[in-house]
Amino acid sequence: MGKEYFEGGPYGKQSQWIIKRNYKILFDYGKTVFPHLFERELKILDFGCAFGVGASWLSKQVKGIIVGVDISSYAIQKAKTFFPHNNMFFYKLDLSKELDNKFLIAKHGRFDVIFSRDTIEHLPKEKHEVTVKNFFRLLTNKGVVMASMANGLNPYSYFCDRTHVGLRMPWSYSYLFKECGFKIVKSFEKQGIPVSRRFKEDEQLIEVTIPLFGFVTYIFAKKIKEQKTR
Repeated sequence: MGKEYFEGGPYGKQSQWIIKRNYKILFDYGKTVFPHLFERELKILDFGCAFGVGASWLSKQVKGIIVGVDISSYAIQKAKTFFPHNNMFFYKLDLSKELDNKFLIAKHGRFDVIFSRDTIEHLPKEKHEVTVKNFFRLLTNKGVVMASMANGLNPYSYFCDRTHVGLRMPWSYSYLFKECGFKIVKSFEKQGIPVSRRFKEDEQLIEVTIPLFGFVTYIFAKKIKEQKTR
């Protein structure tokens, strides 16, 4: 994805406020699912960081470092320009590729958290399994994934963004993570309902649970400890 998507497409139509709001929603759910996780220093991988707005927000909520990755060189250039902070790192990487994963581990070791807000559904389905398996390899033992994806059972998911090429049903997302070695700690579907809007970019939401059909599928998964080979 290049300049057209990030400046004029669905991503470009979001204000920074909305991006931060969406990161906060996923982060707050994560704190309820893993209540003691954020009491210590963490290494967090922001998968699909785009311009780094959400990663920057995360860096103010936790102790430790944030590493943002995206397949777009245009997005990563912007992130590095906007957020040249000591505790934030940005790389153009494709986590379906073994060499890119080896690069990350060599640079930063393994991560405590992989944070993925509305990214997996943008990947072609044939890349899902290898990418989530690499999530597993990139995490420490008992590391966790906090992820949200557009729901393939909700019709709006198909026409709100034409780059949603990898939509799945809620149970299919869960099955994907289980097959790649994760334990699903919690998963649910939510639908955002605007509660106030002074301006288009200042939309506040409440999220209500709509099993199966809510627009967003949330998954909170924990890595099952790797077995030692004999």
